[in-house]
Amino acid sequence: MTWENAIYIKLNLGDISRQIISDRTGLLFSAEFIDFLRSTGTSFLHCEDLSDLRQQVESGKIKTIITTLKEIPYYLSGKADIKKFTLADLQFITDVEAMNSMKLDQQIMLLNYLNATNLTQSPIKGNIQSLLQNAKRLHTKILARRIENEIETIIQHEVDYENIIKLGRLFGELEFLSFDHPDIIDKDHLTALRLQMDEYSYNYILSGNLKNIFYEPSSNVRSVSNILPYVKSVHKDKTALICFDCMGMAEWYLLKDYLQPLDLDYNERNSFSLIPSITSISRAAIFYGSNTEVFSLPYVNEAKALQTQFPGVNCRLFREKDTLTPDSLLGLDIVSIIYNFFDDLSHSAKFPTNFENKSLYFDSVRNFLDSSSIIDQIRLLSEEGFQLFFCSDHGSVIAKGNGKKIDKYLQDKFAKRACLIEDTTLVDLLDFPKMRIPFVEGKTLVLPRGRSMFDHVNSVEISHGGIAVEEIVVPFIEVVK
Repeated sequence: MTWENAIYIKLNLGDISRQIISDRTGLLFSAEFIDFLRSTGTSFLHCEDLSDLRQQVESGKIKTIITTLKEIPYYLSGKADIKKFTLADLQFITDVEAMNSMKLDQQIMLLNYLNATNLTQSPIKGNIQSLLQNAKRLHTKILARRIENEIETIIQHEVDYENIIKLGRLFGELEFLSFDHPDIIDKDHLTALRLQMDEYSYNYILSGNLKNIFYEPSSNVRSVSNILPYVKSVHKDKTALICFDCMGMAEWYLLKDYLQPLDLDYNERNSFSLIPSITSISRAAIFYGSNTEVFSLPYVNEAKALQTQFPGVNCRLFREKDTLTPDSLLGLDIVSIIYNFFDDLSHSAKFPTNFENKSLYFDSVRNFLDSSSIIDQIRLLSEEGFQLFFCSDHGSVIAKGNGKKIDKYLQDKFAKRACLIEDTTLVDLLDFPKMRIPFVEGKTLVLPRGRSMFDHVNSVEISHGGIAVEEIVVPFIEVVK
């Protein structure tokens, strides 16, 4: 018997009589239990508001109403059976105190593991950590298989930018799981999926089809140039935009893991970096709120651009090494912080020849975060009442040198994974993949082939600037109060 079945039987959810169930655990609101109820054909409704609860009971349309309300008005007892559900109602749980010591997601993870072992072990204080460790391994295996299947399904469909966005999110999570659980995820399969993603997306992007993202409303934040327009539309009195240079999707999952002690909830979106995915272009697009102006800037001044975006209010841009205190935040309406550690650590990482994963780099990031005060700074901003947004300008890939170069007199903006040049008759003579910059006259992007870079042969390093999914799909995260 599964834990979902145990609850179903305990609460007699197959009964056609009307009932109100006060869920003291959160389990009855979980995706796992909702899916179970739907699979059984059970008619149910969730209510978290008393007026809504009264209205639903009066209507009589739904027989089973599940609520988070701990106190149900007595007068409703004449119209429905009132029940409460606690962990003590799961008879196979003999140590309720031990279960209550865990967060809801850990409880669900453990219950799913108990499902897989036929509920033969009861969690108690003495074994709960070992059971939870086994449960996490099983959860990771299941999650990894699901992500791999989703990726394989997407690349069977016609390519479009929404599918590329999904691939970026899914592969980023899979890449992080591969680092966090190296014995669970097959590295060769990960490499094969990466190559399939390249084959799926490369020609679509190279042909300029991503220009269609600029026709999307700014509320969809499909380009990093839409981040500040969206932030302004939210209309918060105090706002903090925290930009992590070179944070791809995998790096976001690593940061998210580090931020767990803050117990934050997130509205996780994904957007496209501005191509070429280099800092001087793509980060400027965030602060200037434009996908065209940034190609003609003589220099980038993020602090001035931020103030221009929010005229008449007090703004301040902090850098990674600046000290953040309640006094430094006093009187500020708009705050932005730029953290460069992802970018710095990625470029300083050393890899042996034929090394194809970011584990060495991720190790250095995790060590840096553990010794940093970043979590304290984010906690402070939250406590001071700032609405938090996390964003990134671009991601990165492991690239190998191709032994090729582009003459400096042709270069407008250069990165090892991309070179922006002014249009000349020489463009056609350069034997590299090329892409016209959408809506910008006279700018052509020249790219090394595949996942190579303009560097000496067989050099291996983390770089960016190109059009691989991990470079151009980046997180945009709204912290939910």
